[in-house]
Amino acid sequence: MIRGVGFELSVYDAACLEVALRRSLPLATLDRRLFAAAESRGVATVRLPG
Repeated sequence: MIRGVGFELSVYDAACLEVALRRSLPLATLDRRLFAAAESRGVATVRLPG
C-alpha cells in the first residue's frame, strides 16, 4: 500500500516515501509536498537548500 495518498504525490514520490517508511530511512528532498508527507508520517527528513 502506498501511503502518499492525500498529498497529491507522484507515483515516484509516493514510492520513495513508502521505502523510507518501510526501511526507517531518512528522506532528503527539495519537493515541498513530499517533505510535508514525510514529516506528517514521522519520517526523518533532511531539508536541502533550494
